[in-house]
Amino acid sequence: MLKKLRSKRALGLLGVLLACGLAATGAQAQADHLLLTKVVVKTRISPQIGSEYVAIHNPTAATADLSRYYLTDATLAGAPYWELVMGAGRGGGGTNGDFNARFPDGALLTPGETIVVSFAGSTHFQGVFGVLPDYELFEDGLVLDGVPELVEARPGGIAYGLGNPAGNTPPSPGWLDDAETLMLYFWDGAADLVQDIDYLTWGATAPRVDKSSVVIDGPDSGTATSAYLPDTAVGSQDPMAVHDFSEANERIDLDEGDEILAGGNGREDHDETSENLSVTWAITAATAPPAGGATTIAAPVITAAAPATAPQYENAAVTIGITVLSPPSNAADEMSIYWRADGGAWQGVGASNQGGGAWSAT
Repeated sequence: MLKKLRSKRALGLLGVLLACGLAATGAQAQADHLLLTKVVVKTRISPQIGSEYVAIHNPTAATADLSRYYLTDATLAGAPYWELVMGAGRGGGGTNGDFNARFPDGALLTPGETIVVSFAGSTHFQGVFGVLPDYELFEDGLVLDGVPELVEARPGGIAYGLGNPAGNTPPSPGWLDDAETLMLYFWDGAADLVQDIDYLTWGATAPRVDKSSVVIDGPDSGTATSAYLPDTAVGSQDPMAVHDFSEANERIDLDEGDEILAGGNGREDHDETSENLSVTWAITAATAPPAGGATTIAAPVITAAAPATAPQYENAAVTIGITVLSPPSNAADEMSIYWRADGGAWQGVGASNQGGGAWSAT
């Protein structure tokens, strides 16, 4: 995925409107945070049935800056998403089809609107539904299109897509149809703790989230730790039903049912793992989401970077060549290359445009 590449680009967003009925039930106030509202998980490539995606809705009165919102299914022991704060490659994603990704800078979600994120790429999504998503997890085409990709939460957090060594198709098994989780969470880049926003789980208990015993130290210079509050025990979580081919899971309650509203690890103190998903979600048809409009402009992608000549001796100048693919109407017009030697401090130098997507810096 794109690293340290700056491109001047216009930003805007026209959300898509999700065609579904969302009920506000009970005595609780309407949701005060972003919500996952529709998800398609059971698909096939041959014959082509469905295309994995999630819809995210803003039921609040404020525009959400999505640049610190993350999507992940990295919940298994040894590589959970909440370890992203520890740096050093922690935070999961990038193996076994798991991912940990955030929205690009400038991404917004205005009040009352919904966006769609394709987990299989925009080309596959359009082939199934006839419209483009607002975002794609990775670029699945051989050339860049105008649909912006999510950004790796850490280097290797997606690990596939155009410009990645693994290629532009996800590995198998990828998302598991019958047992998986999906977490939308928030991290400001500095705190010890991430904040859960909305959570889905279906099928077996192994992927479910429980941070109850976790004590962790984030990226600050101190050594003081912070502790997560109790999540709902894995065995007590109420999963949504597993849909079949040509179906979807769809939220039918914006109030999140019987979710515990205080003392949790959510951004609004909710315990997001306590929602009774079997009641607040229903199985519906996997119909095409309404066509989206312009969102964050897709960014250029680096596809190759290497020294043009090998260094022959200490302090010798080295020229770095970089190849960049640019999406339509958003060509890279400025680039800085950052480098360091033997684990030293990062240094930056401006690159010159050689034409045809080639850049170089010495």
